[in-house]
Parts: sequence; C-alpha cells; structure tokens
Amino acid sequence: VSVTTQSPKLFFLGPSHAGKSSIHSVIFQKMSPNQTTALEPTEAVLLLDVSSSSFTKFQIWDFPGLFEFSDESMQYFKDCSAIVYVLDAQDEYIDQWMENLQSVVQKALQVRDKIELNIFIHKADQIPAASLSACKDDVSQRILRGLRECSPLADDDEDDYEFPSRAADPSTYSGMGTESTTMGAAPSTSTHPVVHVAPTRGGQPPADNLLDRVMPHFYVTSIYDHSIFQALSDVARRLVPQQALLEHMVTGFAEHCELPTVYLFDVMTKMLLASCIRGPVDVPDPSRDSFGICSDAIDFVIDVSFVYSQQSTPGGAKDPHDSNQSCLIKLSDGYVLSV
Repeated sequence: VSVTTQSPKLFFLGPSHAGKSSIHSVIFQKMSPNQTTALEPTEAVLLLDVSSSSFTKFQIWDFPGLFEFSDESMQYFKDCSAIVYVLDAQDEYIDQWMENLQSVVQKALQVRDKIELNIFIHKADQIPAASLSACKDDVSQRILRGLRECSPLADDDEDDYEFPSRAADPSTYSGMGTESTTMGAAPSTSTHPVVHVAPTRGGQPPADNLLDRVMPHFYVTSIYDHSIFQALSDVARRLVPQQALLEHMVTGFAEHCELPTVYLFDVMTKMLLASCIRGPVDVPDPSRDSFGICSDAIDFVIDVSFVYSQQSTPGGAKDPHDSNQSCLIKLSDGYVLSV
C-alpha cells in the first residue's frame, strides 16, 4: 500500500462483523454491496491510500474487531485525524464494545488533546423504518453515558449535553453537517439524519469534559443506500485542508452563473466536497433526497460514459471522466439538475 504521511488518517474501529471493511470496499473500491457478504474478517491492520482526486486524499486504517491498543500502538493516534467507530445497529453485546470504545477514547486522549469521534450506527437497512429513530436515540444515549463515565466530571455534569432540537435548527440534521451557515445546507436525507452533540450550558461546555475533547458525531448508515456516502462525506469535509477554498470557489461559481444551488462531488467516490445554496435556506423538503438524486445522476453519467466515451484510459478502456459528457435532468417538481 502506498502511504503518504501528509494525508489525513481515518481510523476505522469497532466490533467484528460490524461492516468496517464493507464500507471502504463499497465507497473506495466500487464493490457491490451484495459482494461484501463474502469479505473475510480483518485479521491485521489494513492501510488503504485513497487518492481519487486532488482534494480527496487520505488514508483509511482498518483495524481488526475490538482492537486493543498497547502502550506502543497507541502512539498511532498522534497522526490520527478522526476515528470512525462502526457499530452494528442490532448488536446486542453492548457492554463488550462499550468497554472497547471507552478504552479507545481514553488512549487516544493520552497522546492527543482532542480527537474527532464519529459513530456509525451501521446496517440500518436491517432496522424497520418505524424503529430507526428510536434505535438511533438509544445507541447514541448509551454511548454518551459511557463516555461520561470516562470524564472527570461524570457525576457533576450528567446533563450538560443534549441533542439539539430539529425545530430550532433544521440544518443540524442535514446529512452534510453544519459547519457553514452562509453557504447554506448541503443535500439532506430524511431517512438517516446525522446527530451532533451540542453544548447547553451558556453555549460553552466545560473545558475538561471528555465530550468536548472527543467532539462526537452520530450517523445512521447503510451500504445499501446513500446514507454511508453522505456520512463519510461529512467526515471527510472536516479533514480536507482546502475546504475553505473549495467552498469559496463553489460560491463564486454559483454567483457568477446565477445558479441557485451548486454541489461539488468527487465523481469516483460520490463524496460531497463543497456546496452552496444561494439565498435564504429553508427547511429541507422531506420528500426530496437531494444527495440521493445527485448520486444517482453521477452513476448515470459514468455508466453512459463507459459506453459512449470517445476518450480512453492508458489501458485502452473507456474513460468515465470524458469532459464531453454531461447530463441534464428535469425533475417532476420543475427543478433542473445539470451534471
């Protein structure tokens, strides 16, 4: 595996059979979700160097299930940009992985002042839609309680954190996060919302509270829909060094062309890199999965390019990045999607 030390590093951790390997196989190696059932459990740390575009460059470190960090291996956290802890939404062995999660966080914070923790409540396709929200809330609250037990203020600050109200801030539940209020919300999906933990004491949490040091984010995901692409896009956007520049460029393009909405995707991974929605941001229409529509349009352009492209790769195959290929789709609600 080619390793670039400057690339941001994502550590994939969690129990065995939770779906860690299937996630990066589907997104970065273009494996069909149905094919992931044949994947063998990860027995050793696997490094995957992702370089699908100039702005999508980072390393995936896939660790075996419930990996225990020694005093020596915990030094890996010095170069870790973010942790993605993957859980099976139906996993009943909560005590076992909770102890592992607590150990991971504690050891990470021994070598770093802060670390970003992303919890993927995975295999959501196995949960009935009516029970999905309850499952998400239950797992999220269990994890928050477990993390508070690691905090020196666990007894005094049990209620310092709560989930933000959707009515108070609709963008909090948008699939691409809430980093920018001037750029507008990114594509959202009403099926698998993301939950961010927000401070409630005067807007500022205690400085020595562990929750403040790990910055937890919760996502409900599945490789059988767009939710996993959406969640990993959110994680990656916080790691891209040129993120501010990308947002500025997309905004300038939207204003110059007088376009109401612009999304910048990495074509091969279908990860959202930047977005701009001009004008006031309304509450997302729950009937429209903007991320899913854009993702399907990208798939359509790539499939057509493989057939009709006039360009070829060095190996002689059709080049899906043919600059002459484009797509114009008129949606039933009157909107026009241009790819």
